[in-house]
Amino acid sequence: MLSSFTIEAFIWDLDGVITNTSYMHHQAWRTAIQSYFKYEMPIDDIILSKCFDGVPRPVGIKRFLDIYEHTWFEKSDSSQIEHLAKEIAKEKNIIFKEMISTNEIEVFSDAISLMKSSKEHGIKMGLSSQSENADHVLDRAGIRKYFDACATGITAKNSGTPNKPDPKFYIHAANLLGVDIRRCIVFEDTYAGAYSAVSAGALRCLGVARNTANTMELISAGCDIVARELSGIGMIMNIG
Repeated sequence: MLSSFTIEAFIWDLDGVITNTSYMHHQAWRTAIQSYFKYEMPIDDIILSKCFDGVPRPVGIKRFLDIYEHTWFEKSDSSQIEHLAKEIAKEKNIIFKEMISTNEIEVFSDAISLMKSSKEHGIKMGLSSQSENADHVLDRAGIRKYFDACATGITAKNSGTPNKPDPKFYIHAANLLGVDIRRCIVFEDTYAGAYSAVSAGALRCLGVARNTANTMELISAGCDIVARELSGIGMIMNIG
């Protein structure tokens, strides 16, 4: 059991940990890709997760294009894949923004409950989302009020901080909170995010495997605990 006095802050990933928005990202990618290639065959969530979860848009679409290079198109040089990646990533972002603007954002109640009880114990709350749409999601979901500081794709870009899995992203998140990353508990649901937190020296990294398909990835990234839900986590850490 961890003493609450050793913990200064919780730092949370957003998509899939606090908000049920991962499926929106997948659907936006699926729509953008199928529209661009005029391809109507299904693209399953396993492939989408493998390519896109926890990484910036340009990285994800390049992974996808590398897999399907000879299936859907033939590239003549590296500049072609760069062009394709930029065009599809741009379209995906437009689709995703429209989705979060017109759909209700589901918030996981166990995450909010843990935030509330932890703040009552004086623990700071930070966000660590490399999405450049994180601010929009926070405002649409009405949950910005729970955070003391937010590290996002925008703050990272402005500060020259590299994206996850680079550990500097979590150090950036801790610095915005004014705390030492070594006194932070991190909540993550992707390999890239968990690896970033563990490599940065987080006190503990808790893997949130709401989709059990990512359990082994979270374990291999170095998570101390992997859980399907957050109910009871406060008791384990002696804060609930």
